[in-house]
Amino acid sequence: MFDRKRSTAPLLEARGRRPVSPGGRFRRGAFVAGGLATAIASALLAPPAAAQVDVPFTQTNVTLGSVGSQVSYSVALSSLPERPVLIAEVVPDGTHPDMTLQVEISGCNLVNSFGSCSPPPPATGTGLQSTRWNVYRCVLGQTYPVPQYVGKTCNVIVRATSFGSAGPPAGFDLAIRGETVVPTGTSSSSITTSVQSVSITSKKDTTIYATSPTASNGRGQSLWASIGTPAGELRSLIAFDLASDIPAGATILDARLELTPLAPTVGGTPVDLYAISPDPSEPWLEGTSDAARDESVPAAPVDGAATWTHRSWASALPKGPWTTPGGDVIGPRLVRATIAGQPTLVLSSPELVAHVAALHASSGVADGFLVTTVEGSARFASDEDPSPANRPRLIVDFSPATAPISGTINPNLVTFVNENQDFRWIYDLDQDDVLITPVAGRCEVANNGSNLLPYTYQFQGNPSYAGLDCCTWQIDSSTGIVGTGQALFFINVDASDPANQPPDSDTDGIRNLCDNCPGVPNGPLLGSCTSGSKIGKLCRSNQQCPGGACSLAQDDLNLDGTGNACVPEPALGASLWTGILGLAGLAGLAARRPDSRSSRFRRID
Repeated sequence: MFDRKRSTAPLLEARGRRPVSPGGRFRRGAFVAGGLATAIASALLAPPAAAQVDVPFTQTNVTLGSVGSQVSYSVALSSLPERPVLIAEVVPDGTHPDMTLQVEISGCNLVNSFGSCSPPPPATGTGLQSTRWNVYRCVLGQTYPVPQYVGKTCNVIVRATSFGSAGPPAGFDLAIRGETVVPTGTSSSSITTSVQSVSITSKKDTTIYATSPTASNGRGQSLWASIGTPAGELRSLIAFDLASDIPAGATILDARLELTPLAPTVGGTPVDLYAISPDPSEPWLEGTSDAARDESVPAAPVDGAATWTHRSWASALPKGPWTTPGGDVIGPRLVRATIAGQPTLVLSSPELVAHVAALHASSGVADGFLVTTVEGSARFASDEDPSPANRPRLIVDFSPATAPISGTINPNLVTFVNENQDFRWIYDLDQDDVLITPVAGRCEVANNGSNLLPYTYQFQGNPSYAGLDCCTWQIDSSTGIVGTGQALFFINVDASDPANQPPDSDTDGIRNLCDNCPGVPNGPLLGSCTSGSKIGKLCRSNQQCPGGACSLAQDDLNLDGTGNACVPEPALGASLWTGILGLAGLAGLAARRPDSRSSRFRRID
């Protein structure tokens, strides 16, 4: 769209002349000829009323001879680019700077499900006048001009409402064109992380005995992991209630099981920890047995208790037989720790952390841990120990659920233009809709079948991390990539502080942090021609790249994480930076000549 403050040179140059300075104004011969000559000139220079034209269309020195006279053009909407805006611009000739022109878009036969789609009101005034209509908003579903726009037209009408001090007749230049509106969006979220630690006492524990397969010690004060005692091999079962102490959605950062050794524990005994295979229909039961003395010899069996052979033994009908006597476990051991006289035995490993995280995510479908040994003898305090400090405890460090952060793409910023489009993350190389894990977290998206898809950011880093993270998306369609956007996440960083905002060096609308080609424009606000006859030229649509494409949406054809704009056809780099330097020079010239009419605006054409 033209800007009044920018030069009218592109329109004037379209008819093969430079802007005329006030001191060099002249009247053309056709203007002096009088009424009849004016009518003849108008008939020759202007197309017939409502002559159908394709865009882009330009016409120079169109003459109007009287107040209220007008010319009309019927624009074929099928000639517009994808997601189109129809733009009509007029500028009076240099001898009529105070002429008042009116340009309007009307008479459109494009109808959507909401009824007639009304264009904007006319633009009226002196100097450059421009009106634009967001055609793409009037069509549901596919917005590429074919086939919905075939046979659809709009009229562009230009009329004279005043000829100013110079009087009639007067001429004007006309440009009718289309632009692609690239959907984009940026959202920002602040994430405050913190580490919390919770000590969870076992909710149930017991000892089971190999030589007394129907006995247990659920109410005893001891837990055994032993081989070679008078009762043979002894093992312990321990379970914890994570859901009551760790909030849903929390990120588990660390976990360790702490047991307090009691006499007569043998030094050097290796203690192994396994995950018990759960049976949701028959969880193991603690029972009420309480053995005597050091409890290495069991008490008499009771119904409703876990034993060497069953999850819940009963004399009449035992339930939940172990597949393997002595307890069913999941996979290899989680951790091994050796008793060496320490007051507290700490069992910790990455495998244990992962298992605790899985237990927490399972919403209670878990059955705790099996404690055993391959040699020696170890006795520990149970949850019945008189001293709370001695009882088994699971210490879990976690980050509360400030993440995941969920959101949807704002329909006012990003529009999914047809059902064939696909929302995907730029760096999702395997196309599984999960972003390759960045610095601190990951992004996910689930296709819910609607035009507005939700995204989720899951923080996965250390809660002490302070910095920014980014997820970037593309909008694809059956006609190619049509948009891009970004979500910024400020992790333990003040998002309101301008100093913390990531830069956008190439001013393409995608921050360097997110940009797959941060030195070359390839974003929604500004792109560069990656092919065709004008490689490297700054652009905003494919129409500005003859025979090629304008990279406006972080295109990455080979999915290597580097945008096409950074690895285009030969000579892009040199020509691109030549173009950027040239624009910088023009900007400097405009800054030095603020009153120059030839520098009132800048246009990328």
